[in-house]
Amino acid sequence: MNFCPECGSQVDPDSRFCPNCGHELNEFIPSSVESNIPPPVQYVSSIPQNIASQSQVQPRYYQPSDTNGIVALIFGILGICILPIIGSIIAIIFGSMARSRDKDSVTGKVGLILGVLGILCWIIYFIFLFSMLFSLFHSYPYYYD
Repeated sequence: MNFCPECGSQVDPDSRFCPNCGHELNEFIPSSVESNIPPPVQYVSSIPQNIASQSQVQPRYYQPSDTNGIVALIFGILGICILPIIGSIIAIIFGSMARSRDKDSVTGKVGLILGVLGILCWIIYFIFLFSMLFSLFHSYPYYYD
């Protein structure tokens, strides 16, 4: 039996190329040299084959969740009460993401609606505030000396 001088795998005595690495076997390998070449080394894992096949990395698939909708709902409530414009904008962004990505988009829709309502409420509040300030300062007569 002959071995490839390049990779050490077994080759047929009449073959010209190694079936493993493709090295050209154009020189004659005498039988005396054949006995000096060690057989190829195979590394064997200490893990059984059935366990090794289970531990391979499995592809991750996207699993929809309600995270975006919950974040939109929280920031929608905060946008109306505490965080005037920023909370409402964050609620609108996460609400629109929840409509397309979450498995239950009801919380995302509610967060989106609360975000829009929060912006509208704060705009109405600021218009009312500035109109009151304007009317307060506009109603006093100016006295010139």
